[in-house]
Amino acid sequence: MIHTSRIAQANYKPANKSTVPKASMLRASLALGCSLLSLALAPSVAKAQRFSQDGAQILFSRSDSSGGAALAYANSDGSGVQMIPNSSGSSMGVWSPDGRFVLFVDANKNLRLFTRETQTTRVLTTGVEAPLSWREDGEAFAGIKVTQVGNQPPTRALCRFDIEGHILGSASIGNLHVEPRYLLRWITNTDELAIFARNAEGTDCYVTDSNRMRRVTTSHDLRGLGMNAGGGHLIWARRGENLRYIMMTLYRYDTVFSTVERMPFPQRLPLLNPNAQTAPESIQDVVFSRDGEHLLLTAVVKQSGASGLNLYSLNLDGSDMRFVHRFANSPSNIPAFPAQFSYDGKRVVWQDQGTLFVSSADGTGKNRITLASTERKSQSVSLK
Repeated sequence: MIHTSRIAQANYKPANKSTVPKASMLRASLALGCSLLSLALAPSVAKAQRFSQDGAQILFSRSDSSGGAALAYANSDGSGVQMIPNSSGSSMGVWSPDGRFVLFVDANKNLRLFTRETQTTRVLTTGVEAPLSWREDGEAFAGIKVTQVGNQPPTRALCRFDIEGHILGSASIGNLHVEPRYLLRWITNTDELAIFARNAEGTDCYVTDSNRMRRVTTSHDLRGLGMNAGGGHLIWARRGENLRYIMMTLYRYDTVFSTVERMPFPQRLPLLNPNAQTAPESIQDVVFSRDGEHLLLTAVVKQSGASGLNLYSLNLDGSDMRFVHRFANSPSNIPAFPAQFSYDGKRVVWQDQGTLFVSSADGTGKNRITLASTERKSQSVSLK
């Protein structure tokens, strides 16, 4: 069982029982002010992307002139590109809830904090690896702490830090493999964390339980991890064993009572497996919106005899499924980081061969914005 404090349990609120918005209402809200933006970062290559909580900025990593990764951010309309100093070697950072800071790990595993107001970074602590996650109040964050003693193999622990980088608590992850692209979730109103991790059997969901990791799934086939709007439930997706008949299944985990229930979701999705003769070759990623109402799905699909990676959006109940994007030169060109929703679930950001894209969640509206280069100073942007 996940042991939460009495305060956390007292603050727990049941999930919002409101129904999924009707398709027409969702399309109307998504169409407002949303357009497809292409941020061509030539000659640099965008590798990852994330909206700030208010949706005003996009944080992304890109390759610099030496071929290494570095961090930058821009306004969501593509203007005002700013490089983040001392971010060489960082593949991805995370915005603080108020958008004032960016937390990231550099090439030397230094955990750094970037302050937008002063445009400076400082080292909080050393020996840290991604993924990273902020607590909802912005007063603490979590990451993987790596400790090396002499010639002994390094040990890793999932740690909680205060804003100055001091360790508040830790749980050893043993021989589990945690990739930077995996999401780390701070369970709302608790001091517990949830994460995807992989061992020889496959990928499962683990939660911290005081100072230890506890596996809450045993199917080894998870493809996505999310949380409902109230923060009291984790949501995950399992890949179907036979995609011709069952695309995937969704489950809800109560973080207070440690109970699991299967969520309503159709076995067939009309754009992927409408009948037993049609199915994608594989499912790559499932990404849930922050409000727990929508999801993004990437799947390898054969079209005109050629396999490729497609991006789709749909409601959590499987309705209103939309094709969003087909990635170039896929499936060999599978993005290092999956597409992400904005915090309000109305927009999506992803990268394809070094170009960032932003669209409404259903992919409608198309304007192209080109950034000719990415210098340290802010730049003007020409609209074409």
